Amino acid sequence: MFILGILFGITNGTCRFLWGFLLDKYGFKKLMFIIATTEIISSCSLYFTVGYDWLYIFIVLLIAACLGGNFVCIIPLYTHIYGMDAGPRMYALCGACIGLAQFCCPLLVKFFLKEKKDYLITFLFAGSLCLIKFISLIFFDDKEKISVNSKFNNEDENKDDNKNDLVTKN
Repeated sequence: MFILGILFGITNGTCRFLWGFLLDKYGFKKLMFIIATTEIISSCSLYFTVGYDWLYIFIVLLIAACLGGNFVCIIPLYTHIYGMDAGPRMYALCGACIGLAQFCCPLLVKFFLKEKKDYLITFLFAGSLCLIKFISLIFFDDKEKISVNSKFNNEDENKDDNKNDLVTKN
């Protein structure tokens, strides 16, 4: 498992270059359909490959590659949708939620699967979340931009106004 963890990290990091190239070539929506489809298949089949070492390793590394692809696609998308000012803030919020989810997953497994010890439901749940992503991509328009003038941009303007006030007062 230690070696598999190392391979997971290497695959995740190196495949990001491939995903970045594919993102430039095919665009967000097409690439996310490929990633979501791969995640659905790999998440739902991982449980059944435990007895087959090489197939299990292949599926785990495929999941690692898809995870890297998600992070490559999200950053430009947030910048495109929310703009240069609010995009990085939205990504930071997304990163905080990812960290919170990673913290909560072991707790959910501990409390909900404590007696049953049937981990198939966990993999099917992961596959269903990928299916939700797949379905939401059907309705997603990556050409549309969202205006976020109310919350994020006003804070920046207020900070700039306060700086100007302090400069003129001195």
